[in-house]
Amino acid sequence: MIVAFDVDLTLITANDKINYRVMDLLRWFLDNHDRVIVWSGGGIEWAQRWVRHLGLEGKVEVAAKTKENAELLGVDIAIDDEFVTLGKVNIKTF
Repeated sequence: MIVAFDVDLTLITANDKINYRVMDLLRWFLDNHDRVIVWSGGGIEWAQRWVRHLGLEGKVEVAAKTKENAELLGVDIAIDDEFVTLGKVNIKTF
């Protein structure tokens, strides 16, 4: 399974705090040995910054958040704070 998580307002809150509910979900997928991607509309550097801050380096991949990239990577599930159509299944957080 390939699962992509957005950064802003998904993995982190508006106040740049960790969203522990979503982090628990991300860790569940990692524990399940799924391929986990972290991406952001703010760019690869922003996503990489948060991957380091969240202690996920070497555990997840960082990619550009684009429709083309989602198709190229074969994203099965996209988890985002907005309604997106980037995965075969798209989950909006709140």
